Amino acid sequence: MKEKVAHWLIRLAEWICPTINPVADAWGVPKKLGLCYHVDKKDIRKYHKKHPEFHSFSAAKRALMKECMSNIGATIAGTLANEHLIHYETKVGMNDATISGYIGIYVSKKKASKIDQRAEADRQSY
Repeated sequence: MKEKVAHWLIRLAEWICPTINPVADAWGVPKKLGLCYHVDKKDIRKYHKKHPEFHSFSAAKRALMKECMSNIGATIAGTLANEHLIHYETKVGMNDATISGYIGIYVSKKKASKIDQRAEADRQSY
């Protein structure tokens, strides 16, 4: 029923103002935001010389790739925190406190059910 009402409201908005695209305005335009590192042979050789524990070029390449991935993740998480895109909720009791942080995103119903199943499994593992 909610979907029918939502579709009806979208059609009504299109009828009232046909120049706008209500779906694009409501949900925004999907974009990919992130970082990209380019690592060439020269960079891998420098990394290999700095880290003698890697005995081959390919091992140094894999380690450098993992390091770049962790740097990208840390940078993106830092940017989210600095731009105040992480929302926090706190619940304070007499002798305890619960602090949660989340990022608001839109996902499909199928992915939402998978995420809920993973979260339930994580809760049960503790």
